Amino acid sequence: MAEYLLVVASVLGITLIVIGLRGRRIDKHPLCAQCGFDLIGVIIGRKMCPECGADVSGLAIRVGHRERRTGMLYAGTALAAPALLIVTSIVYVQVRGIDITPHKPGWWLVYELDTGGETEAKAFAELCRRFQKDELSSQRISEVADYCLTRQAIRSIPWNRAWGSYIETARGAGKLSDEQWTRYATQAFKVTMSSDRTQRIGSPLTLSIHVERLRVTGVTFTAGVSWSNVTIDHSPLPTPALKLAHRFEFGRGEVQSAARYEAKVEGDITRDLPLGQRDIAASIILTIDDGDKRRPTLGRYRYDVRTTCAFEPATYSSAQTR
Repeated sequence: MAEYLLVVASVLGITLIVIGLRGRRIDKHPLCAQCGFDLIGVIIGRKMCPECGADVSGLAIRVGHRERRTGMLYAGTALAAPALLIVTSIVYVQVRGIDITPHKPGWWLVYELDTGGETEAKAFAELCRRFQKDELSSQRISEVADYCLTRQAIRSIPWNRAWGSYIETARGAGKLSDEQWTRYATQAFKVTMSSDRTQRIGSPLTLSIHVERLRVTGVTFTAGVSWSNVTIDHSPLPTPALKLAHRFEFGRGEVQSAARYEAKVEGDITRDLPLGQRDIAASIILTIDDGDKRRPTLGRYRYDVRTTCAFEPATYSSAQTR
């Protein structure tokens, strides 16, 4: 985006300079197109310029003196000169292969965090270096933390442990807000629900809750699990009890940790369900703690999860049918 702005500024500045040099017409005197001699008062029908001898018949005459537009000249120069200087410098640096990342201002590096590729990686590395040397302002530290948290939230982007290290180091230094730390904790977890692909009507339905910690680097979180608002096709069900519903800990240094919980919906609840594919939804509540004794928990957070199950007719033995 900045490159486009520089090009636009250069083009606009050059355009203003051209218009300023051309100037505005201040009279309607006929002038020799060759030398600019004022032909007013010259005998009508004369075909030669008395100054330079050029043919002044037909299109060889231009009309009106012009006066330069100094305002446009100054404005165009003010726009074009810095822009052209920057563009020339960028071209020179790229041709010579010079790395100017260590010399870029903080705001420029923060901007480059959204450019992707090698430029983004270099900008982040330089910001981390400055952070370690205490050369970043509080605003820049917060902006880089927001960048890391945004990347953490996008599951399709592979997790970079350096993002987590930055967040955790900033927290340890007291330079990360409680809101950002809480966001880091809640985005670290992935909660999903699954069930059997098919289920007989009238048989107990087993629901499995999977809690994974995927996107942190070295911090230890603990979490308690509960759930509510279980529905099948938007019809509420009694909340089933979770087996192994205890607090679990994701240990320090583990890249991935997971826990699984199971609950059974009694068969008499599913007996009257219509046959076919049914949507099952639930709200999973995680009570997350980071071990900070100054507060009991980071908070309780709800994760809405869904799965599907195909319900089939119940089967009976021949003895039952007789």
